[in-house]
Amino acid sequence: MIINQGSRLSHDIKRIFLNFAQKLFEEDPEFVWNIDPVITDIIIADKLAIELAVVEKKPAIILWRNTLGWANIAINQFLGPIPQKHLNPFLDERVVYSDLIVGNVTFNCVAKNNLTADYLANQLFMAISTMKGKFREHGIHKIDQMRVGEETAQQTDSDISLSVVPVNLRYTAQRVWGRSDRLSEIDVTINDVRCFYDTGFFTPSGQYVEFYFAPASGTTIEISYIDSITLQNKELTFEGDGATLLYKLPSIVYGYPILADSLIATPTLDGL
Repeated sequence: MIINQGSRLSHDIKRIFLNFAQKLFEEDPEFVWNIDPVITDIIIADKLAIELAVVEKKPAIILWRNTLGWANIAINQFLGPIPQKHLNPFLDERVVYSDLIVGNVTFNCVAKNNLTADYLANQLFMAISTMKGKFREHGIHKIDQMRVGEETAQQTDSDISLSVVPVNLRYTAQRVWGRSDRLSEIDVTINDVRCFYDTGFFTPSGQYVEFYFAPASGTTIEISYIDSITLQNKELTFEGDGATLLYKLPSIVYGYPILADSLIATPTLDGL
């Protein structure tokens, strides 16, 4: 039984829909998505992981999570007791809960060319409509009320006009959860002892983790974090040497310095 499934409720939902869009456009005939922001034809990211200036150079699909709430289909959302092996010895809560959530997400398709923005919205709309079974495999039981919204124009700080076509949908998903103490998008442990970044042990900064005091030589450093582009969990292991303070990660941590305009060195694409 998954006890902490609901502890990252918002993140889980965004990851499912974001990964779907990224996989869809990996094989698109017009705009091919690549995790490398320099070579990709299209940016597909959560709204918290992208600067507006980025979409002045390349078309983008920006995911927005709108409101969500519990359906309250069970009394107090109670499911049963937590198995002993899942108990956290520092928490008194010993029960597990389950309920349906109902919410909305929006894919904002953005480009300088209105035909491009409309094309992106159409690709998403048709794919989601025909692949609902894929979402059920990942816990999204129902998708309905899908709409391609009205095209609007948005002015950037550089006075460039962008066309925005939203694709809105409502979803229903089940979540099972117990108590969880993970509050951040990055976890660090040293020799199995957890460190907290907001209490003076370390600080995450983009693609780096910086310790205030160098981990001792021979210590095992384990870092688990959420990738800002894919929203997937990544796990790494380092060995302390008593001197190194800065450890580089293979990608940017979600929720910290975002996908910036400076990362995209390619010129504006034709037909954008």
